Amino acid sequence: MTTTHKTAGLAILFFLVILAGSELLVRGPLFTNTADLASPYVSAVRFIHDENPYPSKNFLANWHDAGALRNMTVDKSDQHPIYPPTALFILAPLAELPWTWAAHGYVWACTFGYLGLVWLLSRLVANRWSSWRRLGFIAFALALSPIHTAIHYGNPSIMVFLLCGYALYSARHRDSTTSGILIALGFCVKPTTALAAVVIVLLYGRIRSVLSFLGASASIVGCTVILMNHIGPLWWADYRYNLSFMFGPEGAANFATQDSGHFDMVNLQVPFYSVFQDVLDANLVAWAISTALAIVWLSLFLRVRNCKPDTYRICVGSMSLLVLLPIYQRNYNAGVILFVMLWAFDDLQEPLAKAALLVSGLFLIPGEAILRRIGLEDRFLGSVLWNMLAMSQLTWAIVAVVVISFLAMWRCAVHNPYPPMTQLPRTSGFPPSPTKEVC
Repeated sequence: MTTTHKTAGLAILFFLVILAGSELLVRGPLFTNTADLASPYVSAVRFIHDENPYPSKNFLANWHDAGALRNMTVDKSDQHPIYPPTALFILAPLAELPWTWAAHGYVWACTFGYLGLVWLLSRLVANRWSSWRRLGFIAFALALSPIHTAIHYGNPSIMVFLLCGYALYSARHRDSTTSGILIALGFCVKPTTALAAVVIVLLYGRIRSVLSFLGASASIVGCTVILMNHIGPLWWADYRYNLSFMFGPEGAANFATQDSGHFDMVNLQVPFYSVFQDVLDANLVAWAISTALAIVWLSLFLRVRNCKPDTYRICVGSMSLLVLLPIYQRNYNAGVILFVMLWAFDDLQEPLAKAALLVSGLFLIPGEAILRRIGLEDRFLGSVLWNMLAMSQLTWAIVAVVVISFLAMWRCAVHNPYPPMTQLPRTSGFPPSPTKEVC
């Protein structure tokens, strides 16, 4: 390739970075909805005033009193708060602000937090800023549709994603205390989103991270229990009712409803319910597949955790995607594909990395939302294949990337030139920063 062609290629990549960054701003903080933030915000406002955080009665009135415009509303599911009391303790500083300040402050903080995370992670790809692989990773990261959606709606999942992302980066650089505290904060807000980070630091033997995670979590839980005691025991009944409502016929977490909005979910129950039309069968198949994948992941992980420097990228990425499959998860949680892309862009000469990148193109567009918006979803609603494949395209993309990651892990294990676990120092933990990536 001539110098002219290289310069032209870099110019195109710089343009794509600018274009992706503009898309992030437009679809994210500049034109927000922040409806997803309303539920935990109102609960946190009640919490700091020693009131029961969970009754659905007067939810809209409390929200409007906190500064939301009188014509603003949210659906019934959002009016039945389900975030745990520990989340309210962490979100309490946000609840001290009027709604408008809190909503805008949150989405902009998440936007800048994400930009910072992308900057840190991009330094792990290639070895210079003019590298087309590094620029490609940045463009991909800024163009991720799930991140845009999470920021746009002000969903707490984006905050948990950022906390865990910074935690895993800190763990890589041996800052175990910070890593554990960040994971604890994320776990106490949304355990299902932070679960992968907990598994990773635990299986990598990061004892200090685990201890700081347990200590910080215990402190948050202890403080929350003390404060909840001032509120009284009635909150528990309301909380359980809200959970049952969320997963009931009218709830947003029910994958068996006729509302096409349930196709926003990425857990395996959604496509399999389209086939079986039975909740129990869909759950059984989804959990069976997820469990089988988890067993394969663990067996491969035990072989590759010290295979090559930084194979943890594949391990972190595949585990982060894997936990999305068996339980209720919305598409805005699929931003964890970013960790797999760290490996893919840095090892792009490998066919498996190219395959992962190709499949991950589905994460750059809100495909299911587009199909609904142009009316195709209504036209083919009765088709099992349409509902299972087209409307659940992101779910199958997650499964495909997980399988590709497994193949990459297996390849590392087969071509492992490093000593086995028993011959490594007990302090090995996360691999050190590599001088050159091999797998």
